Amino acid sequence: MKNILIVILLASIVVLASILGLMLQDTAQPNADLDRDMTRVRAEITEARRESEKYSGGLVKSFIDLRLSVLQATDAMLDQKRRSLFWRISLTYPNVASAVRVAPDQELTEILDELRQAEDRANQARAEAARYSGGLVQSMSLARVAIDDVAISQLRLKFYSAKHGFPILAINAPKADDSATKGKIVQDRDGL
Repeated sequence: MKNILIVILLASIVVLASILGLMLQDTAQPNADLDRDMTRVRAEITEARRESEKYSGGLVKSFIDLRLSVLQATDAMLDQKRRSLFWRISLTYPNVASAVRVAPDQELTEILDELRQAEDRANQARAEAARYSGGLVQSMSLARVAIDDVAISQLRLKFYSAKHGFPILAINAPKADDSATKGKIVQDRDGL
């Protein structure tokens, strides 16, 4: 009887040690990957803030601030993922439209190709804006640069969301026959 108790005790120690080993398993790879992504996004946030401080208002500042908001949302998403890995919390995002999944390498490559094309367009726009020293033409060129930078930040959000399995909620446009999109015809005196 004593030998059976010792065997049961040793077996339970081995099982508990295995469970503890699995719980303390090194998650350095996902954390290193997340840390690298977070470092890049935070550097872009710093650059966007620096650019935003150059302007006191206007269209270009609005687009820079929009880009900054997208980058901050991306940073928050990555930070949330990092913390969930640290505390070993499984994050789930219920979305009735589609299941949340980590994208395959081919899809990530397609997003990266799209991102490179957007960066090329932004660099061309920067070169165009640098040709001018002021005025309306430079303002329009800088607006184009800001718009391209917003597109880049949105593509980065799309990439990191696909890479780490976060959903991006789609905004559906109203249907043409939707009664909410139709206006009400009123007489001039009832217009106000």
